[in-house]
Amino acid sequence: MKKFVAILLGCMLVAGVSANAQAKKSSKSSAKKTTKTVKKASKQEVDIKKGTYFVNANLTNIGFNALKIGPSGGKSSVTRFGFQGNGGYAIEDNLAITGGIGFQYAKLEDTKIMAIDLTAGVRYYFVPKWFCAANLGFAHMKVSGMGNMQNMAGGLTDDDDDQGGGGMPGDLGDSVKGHNLSLGLGVGYSHWLSKKIAIEPSLGYSISLASKMAGQKVSMNGLSLNVGITVLL
Repeated sequence: MKKFVAILLGCMLVAGVSANAQAKKSSKSSAKKTTKTVKKASKQEVDIKKGTYFVNANLTNIGFNALKIGPSGGKSSVTRFGFQGNGGYAIEDNLAITGGIGFQYAKLEDTKIMAIDLTAGVRYYFVPKWFCAANLGFAHMKVSGMGNMQNMAGGLTDDDDDQGGGGMPGDLGDSVKGHNLSLGLGVGYSHWLSKKIAIEPSLGYSISLASKMAGQKVSMNGLSLNVGITVLL
């Protein structure tokens, strides 16, 4: 009888130890699943909280833009691209002010345009992964190969300009300087790779507000495709 009781107690003891070990294992497994779920959710949605700083680098203007030269000039398409570096600060949850500096390059046949631009604007995340943006930009431009632009402006010569025809002044083979004040509007998508880093494709539209080149009004309006990387600090 004593042996039977001892064996029974021993079996109960082994069963209790086994059950306790199984409970611990199950608890750890559940905790790991919960952690993975939280991490997965954090990758899907990242809120930009008030007080957050971020930096952004963009490959910009991958596309074509309408170009109009002179008061009665023609229209054409110009290929342009550039690089833009931005910084931002969230003044409210999901609302940030931004500022940046960039380099732009454009080419129309033999005419080349290089510009350094400064921008200031706002960005708003209206849903966790989507944002809209607006900014004002000022660009200082250098243009070489003005002959094609003269042809677009109506094929006027310097003599025509002396008679008030509105042609491009000066030696068209020389480089000239200009400026462009523009309004930019855009919408983009944030694909968060982690809580700090996102890839952001966006589509923008720029509107020239006040632009001159070699004494002529220039309008560069059009769509641009941008691809960037944003890092939260």
